[in-house]
Amino acid sequence: MHKITRYIFLSGSLLFFLIGLSFENPRVLLISTLIIFSHNIIYSFKNFYDKAIFFSFNVTFFIFLLGRMVVNEFFGYKSGLLGIFGLAFNDVRLVNLTIICLFLSLWAIFMGYTLIQKVNLSFLKKKKELNPGFVYSLRAFSLLFFYFCMIFRLYYVYEMQQTAMTEGYYESFMTFASSMPSLLVTISNMYDVAFLAYLATNPTKRKSLFPILLYIGEGLFAALAGRRSIFMLNLLIVFIYYCVRTARATKRQDEKKWLDKSELSFGVIALPVLMGFLTFIGKLRSSFKGSNVSLNNPILEFFYSQGISANLIGYTKVYEDLLPKGILYTFGPIMEFVNNKIIRPLNGLPEYFGQNIERAVNGHLFSHALPYLIMPSAYLMGHGYGSSYIAEMFHDFSFLGVFIGSIVYGAIIYVFYYMLQNSNYIIVIFTLMMTRSILFAPRGAALSFIVSAFSMSKIAAVIFIVVGSTILYSIIGQKSFFRPRLTLR
Repeated sequence: MHKITRYIFLSGSLLFFLIGLSFENPRVLLISTLIIFSHNIIYSFKNFYDKAIFFSFNVTFFIFLLGRMVVNEFFGYKSGLLGIFGLAFNDVRLVNLTIICLFLSLWAIFMGYTLIQKVNLSFLKKKKELNPGFVYSLRAFSLLFFYFCMIFRLYYVYEMQQTAMTEGYYESFMTFASSMPSLLVTISNMYDVAFLAYLATNPTKRKSLFPILLYIGEGLFAALAGRRSIFMLNLLIVFIYYCVRTARATKRQDEKKWLDKSELSFGVIALPVLMGFLTFIGKLRSSFKGSNVSLNNPILEFFYSQGISANLIGYTKVYEDLLPKGILYTFGPIMEFVNNKIIRPLNGLPEYFGQNIERAVNGHLFSHALPYLIMPSAYLMGHGYGSSYIAEMFHDFSFLGVFIGSIVYGAIIYVFYYMLQNSNYIIVIFTLMMTRSILFAPRGAALSFIVSAFSMSKIAAVIFIVVGSTILYSIIGQKSFFRPRLTLR
């Protein structure tokens, strides 16, 4: 029955898409996109824990790229305030172009996710199990390092919040600088590496509860400073980790499941509250400088406000002749990293930093180039539009690029799950970091998940944890009262 339902949705999405394409009807095209989105969600429900990353990516896809159009068109929320479906355009061609890209991407993500499963990925499996004593040392050292980093991280976020309250949220992007020494700032930004390194040792559910709550609490604190994405991504990576551990327990029958029906039910019930809270934070951060916070229809407002990223696809077409030539923004984060860390220092130039004309015009990030054209004055004041992997791929390679690039994305999502289940300790750490980042791709750069995970500070943090754990194991590894009960599976 599950397979039959899926086939109905797949064929239905194609039928509606062809009808909408033939008659250039944006409403029919939107329906076709919602059908393929619904198919992907239905596909996730069978063996749900195995498909948690695929499910989560589709959820963030809906929130950032489809949500605004849905609540505007089907719920009448803020109808008539802007253009068609609440987007920034009244030109049907731009709206159709946007929806076609979304449809192609959702279809291709599913294709890539299923096709890669036919490939033999056994080369990604770990070669041998780690010594149980060394696993304990990794677990203990990474946890202690996480607590150490969190001390400075919480103070850093506190300073960020104070700056946002006194100078304004958007202005804080331009003006915020921590009073802590740069070394402590670097250490504070290693907290997530230490936390994920701890999770990579497969601790018990009971012992990991406090570190997980502290990690989520840091995200909540950051949200109160206006950084909602940190809180959302923290929650999602914890949810995915719970699902991965539950999937493993289900298959091996040798450990307790991390998620059960009661916990999932609680999560579903808590979702409206979470969306209302994130909407409140969105209103709050625009009123840090004294205006009143009003909140009506928080759930609809959540999808409406978050779904603004769909505009970037249309704007890519609008400003295609004004965007800098010869730059492939799909690879922008990698090129920006090379330019900032190698090319510019060799030429005696400072790194690109903040939001300014030089970075928008000469840099490699779509999140700077396009917003500067859309709203130049606001951009220079710290406002932004973010980016989207779909907009970048469309700019660089048109519709074919969106389709092929999304197939690759779907394959990557499955490979991440496979590595979390089968790869060695260090690969699992970096996979957790990349998984957390890729969930933001509908609103971020196409390859930012690679650059963010393999930044110099993150690599240094992993090396420090491994070296520190090796030293710890050399000291306590043979003592009987330190022997762990669990091994790294």
